[in-house]
Amino acid sequence: MNNVIKLKWVIIVVAFCLLHLLIFTRVFYNGGPDVGGYYKYAVEMGHGQVAYRDFLVEYPPGALVVFYLPYLVSNNLQGYETAFTFEMLLFDVIGLLLVLGLGKKAGISPWTSLTGYTLAMVAIGSIAVQRFDMVPAVITLGAVYAFSRGNYKTAWAILAIGTMTKLFPGVLAPLFLISQWRRGGLRSVIPSVATFIVVTLLIVAPLLALNRAGFISSFTIQSQRPLQLESTYSSLLLLGNSLGIIKAQPIQASISYDIASSLAGPLARYSFIFMGLGLLAVYSFYYRNCRNLAHSPAGAAPVALALADLLNYSFAAIVVLLSTSKVFSPQFMIWLYPLFPLVSGRFRAAIWVIFLTASCLTWYIYPLHYYDLIDTRQVAVNALILRNILMIFMAVLLLGEKPASAVDKTPEAQLELNPASG
Repeated sequence: MNNVIKLKWVIIVVAFCLLHLLIFTRVFYNGGPDVGGYYKYAVEMGHGQVAYRDFLVEYPPGALVVFYLPYLVSNNLQGYETAFTFEMLLFDVIGLLLVLGLGKKAGISPWTSLTGYTLAMVAIGSIAVQRFDMVPAVITLGAVYAFSRGNYKTAWAILAIGTMTKLFPGVLAPLFLISQWRRGGLRSVIPSVATFIVVTLLIVAPLLALNRAGFISSFTIQSQRPLQLESTYSSLLLLGNSLGIIKAQPIQASISYDIASSLAGPLARYSFIFMGLGLLAVYSFYYRNCRNLAHSPAGAAPVALALADLLNYSFAAIVVLLSTSKVFSPQFMIWLYPLFPLVSGRFRAAIWVIFLTASCLTWYIYPLHYYDLIDTRQVAVNALILRNILMIFMAVLLLGEKPASAVDKTPEAQLELNPASG
């Protein structure tokens, strides 16, 4: 009977993988200006040029590996775009398998995990194959998966790789730190944090040696950007513009469309404070929950709920990051995609509706009606405002969330959640 059930789920998983293959290759449009930019970087590297020294790059070093791999398959643009699509599909399938495994440990039904993962991918739309953000998002999920099994040093190493691919996975580091410290104490934390630092140094040290200024500029370019058009702050300014309270106008900048307004500069400067306060709230709530679990009566529930808590607050940290950042490009929704079906608790149904709606609104804004937004046409502006309100509301729900009690309480799951030396 067990073999029959396993075979059944193997067939179902294969069917979902084939469905994703069909959507990626037949429904979504591949290519686009960003993939063309990745191709140019790959060509430079293919001709022996060294990133950060011989040509400027606005991405962390791990991203360059992602850009270069399709070039090994094809050195012409059309073939590169196809290879890049399959590279994103590969990580998408890896994410699907990780979601299935984590969902099982968190007591989420496989149907729920697979369906939620697929719905999120469809709602996000074709941008999933037009940007490389699928890779760091799945790497982040891999770090959470390793952490859930007690393989702490492996988890921190994977998190370092994700952070050096696109910086956002780093917001999970305090969650890992809090969880591990509460379970295993300082002696457990030090080797893990050391692993993160060592892996990061192994990646960045050669590049710093080659051209320190060029490498550092790849990070300062992002930190010095003004308010991007789709950010929460920009949507507030556009709302004020619609109501006649303040003047705000989209403008073309070097990297993106931004917002021009008398308040844009101050909001951009203070956005880091808002971001820090928002993330601090996430970490504080998570610490409180970890402390409450530690003080609960001994048994399966406190141990089993730890994974659901980690998944919820990992998702919440990225939602808060997006909602408070001065840049909110449409592809950033992909960062939430793999974690989305793993959210649990009282508000899970509401969060599903909110996230899927916000993803569809993001797709509506870009690529379908982006020039309407640039021209400040009211329907597109309203879609942006609604999307950002939904994201903030989702963050509030997540911070008020309590993990569902229906989690995996099997002895195997409890063992995997216990501290380990890995």
